[in-house]
Amino acid sequence: MSPFERFLSSLRKIVVEIRYEDAVNALQTGRVILMDVREQNEWQQGYIPGAIHLARSIIEIQIGTLVPNLATPIILYCSGGIRSLLAAENLQRIGYTDVKSLAGGSKTWCSAGLPFIHNNP
Repeated sequence: MSPFERFLSSLRKIVVEIRYEDAVNALQTGRVILMDVREQNEWQQGYIPGAIHLARSIIEIQIGTLVPNLATPIILYCSGGIRSLLAAENLQRIGYTDVKSLAGGSKTWCSAGLPFIHNNP
């Protein structure tokens, strides 16, 4: 196991990874924010409907403006689930108490046939 894999394993002990089935159910309540943490060019290519975009590179700086309540339920996603895991851990460090990472990211979401808005380049 590489040092990075060990690091990810340690993060998975403190960050909840949510399966796409459970994310769908949570999103149907209307009380959860779905946040895409991919880069701007990835977002422009397509995204999960209802998601808001806040790239991992700036999320800690700008999250307070978009989500001032630290108890707001948030599900983060990226392409494969790694960047969202890293971002979720950082949001927990700054005080957010209900942050989850979408396991497998948008790749798993799309593989399951769930809605995804594809933009033409």
